[in-house]
Amino acid sequence: MRRAGLVSIAILLLVTVTGCECADQPVATARPLPTAASTTAAPTVAPTDVPTATPTPFPTDTPVPTHTPVPTDTPEPTLTPTPAATATPEVVLTRLGEYEGVLQVEPGFGEQVKAIEGAAPWATLRDIGSLSGDDAGQRVMIEGSVIRVEGRGTWARVFVGDETGEVLVFIYENVLARIPNNTALGVEGTRVRVVGTVDIYEYNLEILPALPYDVVVLD
Repeated sequence: MRRAGLVSIAILLLVTVTGCECADQPVATARPLPTAASTTAAPTVAPTDVPTATPTPFPTDTPVPTHTPVPTDTPEPTLTPTPAATATPEVVLTRLGEYEGVLQVEPGFGEQVKAIEGAAPWATLRDIGSLSGDDAGQRVMIEGSVIRVEGRGTWARVFVGDETGEVLVFIYENVLARIPNNTALGVEGTRVRVVGTVDIYEYNLEILPALPYDVVVLD
């Protein structure tokens, strides 16, 4: 124990002496090492949210343009043919008579009856083949060609035909004499137009024109 105390005193003296000899020399100052506590902690990076992808909208269909209808033309009204005016006779009354119970005017002579305005005869145009006994008493119009002619002094029988049939046209002499170009009625193939009343004579159909202008030579 005593020996240990002596050793400690000797070491202390040695250190003192040595320190004195080296007092003029600077002693390097040791740079303290950074402690773990003084180390600047790295900043903590907060995780950022991963952006959610925005869905791309589907393109909408381009609307098909609506077809604009083309306006239709307004149809023009059909003109109704004006019927030919019937000549209005001017009658000079001379005598009032009666026939089969019906009153009638009886001029003294032809000049006492005057047509104020002329007009062409007209009736429903019929195919000759369409005429029948049911048409008796009806006023009709036919067109056709002369097939043949039979005649006597007071009348003429002119047979007229078209693509559908043939019919007899019975013309009294007083009417025949005043038909314009009546000589053409005796020529086979002459085209004629006839307006008259359908009659049946001895089981045969015939047409009776009442006036000269009821029979027209077409060519």
